[in-house]
Amino acid sequence: MTPFSAPSLLYNFVLVSLCPFCFFIPRVAPFLLILAGVGGWFFVNPYKLSPQKFMGPWFYGVLFLILWVGCSCFWSVDPVNSFKLFLRLCSLCGLSLGWYFLIQKLPPDAFRSALRSLLWGILLALTLLLMEKFLGEPWRLWCGKSCAQAFVPLVLTISASLWPCLRILSSRLQKMVFIVGIFGILSLVDCDTAWIAVILGLIASLASLVLPCITKAGLRLLAILTLALPWLFSVFLTNQQIQNINHHIHSYSYIHRLYIWQFTSQKVTQQSWILGCGADSSREDIIGGSHQEWPMVDRHHQRVTIHSKAIPTHPHNFSLQLWLELGLMGALLGASLYNFAIPWICRSSHLLATYQIGFIMAISTVFWVNLGCWQTWWLATLGILIPLFRQETSDHS
Repeated sequence: MTPFSAPSLLYNFVLVSLCPFCFFIPRVAPFLLILAGVGGWFFVNPYKLSPQKFMGPWFYGVLFLILWVGCSCFWSVDPVNSFKLFLRLCSLCGLSLGWYFLIQKLPPDAFRSALRSLLWGILLALTLLLMEKFLGEPWRLWCGKSCAQAFVPLVLTISASLWPCLRILSSRLQKMVFIVGIFGILSLVDCDTAWIAVILGLIASLASLVLPCITKAGLRLLAILTLALPWLFSVFLTNQQIQNINHHIHSYSYIHRLYIWQFTSQKVTQQSWILGCGADSSREDIIGGSHQEWPMVDRHHQRVTIHSKAIPTHPHNFSLQLWLELGLMGALLGASLYNFAIPWICRSSHLLATYQIGFIMAISTVFWVNLGCWQTWWLATLGILIPLFRQETSDHS
C-alpha cells in the first residue's frame, strides 16, 4: 500500500460527491469540507507545506479580512452575530487548510484521479438535472420547492467547479463541448447568474489566453470597482435611471436588485463608510429592515409595486456588503484580494493561468450579483475547489 492509499477514498469521495449531492442537499459543501479538512489534518504532516507558497499574498489577504471581521465585533450593531461569523470563517479557513495540505501532497497520478472524480461528479449532476427536466421534475415536486430554491446552489457550484476540470480534458474540442454542454443544461434552471458566470468566465479565460496583459488590467479594474461602486451607484443609479432600465428589462428580480443596490449605496455613502455596521449586520432590521415600496413595470407592461425590506438578508453585491458591514478597511481588504491574485496567477503556467482567470471571473460574478459575502456553503465550496489549481508539469503542454 502506498502512503496515500488510505486517504484516496476520502478525496475521491469528496470531489465526486460535491455536485451530485447538491442536487439532493443544496448546501452540502460545509459537511464535505469538514470531512475533507479533518481528513487532511489527520493524514498529512503540514509542516513542510506552505499555503503562502501556493497562493502568495492572496492567502494573507484572506487572513487579514477574517481578522477584520473579528475586530468589527467591537462596534457591530449585533456583536454576538458578528463574533459567530468570525468563528465560522476561522473554522472554514482551518478546514480548507487541512484539505489544501492533502491535495498538495498527492502524487501527480493521484491528483489527476482527484480531478477526474470532480469531472465525473459534474457529469452525474448534469445527468440528474436532465432527468429531472424530462421526467416532469419529480424531485422538485416531492420537495415542494421552486426550481430556484431546489437547484440554484447546484448550478452555481457547477459554474465554479468546471474550471479545474478543464485541465484533464485532452483537446480543445473536448473542452468546448464540455463548456457548451454545461451552459445548455444550466440554462434549464431558473438561475441566470450560473450561465452568465460561465459565459463571463469563458470570455475572460480566452482573453487572457490571447492577450495575457489583460489579466492584470482586469483584476485591477475589479479592485478599483470594489472601492468605487457605492459612489458610482449613488450618482448613476437614480429612481429615474432604474425606471429607464425597467422599460427594457421587466424581470422582478433584476429591478428589485437595482433598488436594493441603490438603497445600500446611499446608506454607505451617507452613514457607514468609515467602520461599517459590523460583519453580517446586513440582515439586522436596524440596518435594512425598513419596509420599502418600489415601482416597476412587469412583463405585461402593467405597473406594479415591489414590497420588500430595504435589504433582504444581504445586498447581493460583494463591494456593497463589504462597505456596509466592514467600512473602508473591509473594502480595501476586499479590493486587495484581486490585486493579490495577480502573483498567484503569474506564478502558474500560461495554460493554468487561463483556467484560474475563468474561475475568478465566474465566482466574482456570483459574488457581485447573487450571493452574500459570508454564505457558508459557497465559501466551503471555494475552499474545496481552490487547492485544485496546483501547478502540474502537464499544465505546460
